[in-house]
Amino acid sequence: MMFRQINEKEVILMNEKQELALALERFAKACQNDYVNEAVNKTAVNLKKNENVAQEAKWAYQRLNQVMLAEHLKLDDEAKEALATIKKIAGSDGAFGGLNTLNATNVW
Repeated sequence: MMFRQINEKEVILMNEKQELALALERFAKACQNDYVNEAVNKTAVNLKKNENVAQEAKWAYQRLNQVMLAEHLKLDDEAKEALATIKKIAGSDGAFGGLNTLNATNVW
């Protein structure tokens, strides 16, 4: 049996992936909307495929905001906290973080 050392960056990504999955689950439970559930399920599938956590969080954040606007959803405190967590994970760090966020959200 071979074991591979996990570096610190991989641990952080695993934690972000788990945190994103939990936040999405909390948001879906709080909203109870079919379109929200669809976006959450699509993101969960992509996370299981080991897609980029930050990109998936950005996609989910944008899609959930579109659904909230279209469906006129009013958020309770639980949903607001979950959405804030998703936004935090979606935020890019580094010198090009702002440009990456701009490119990810302005895809119209």
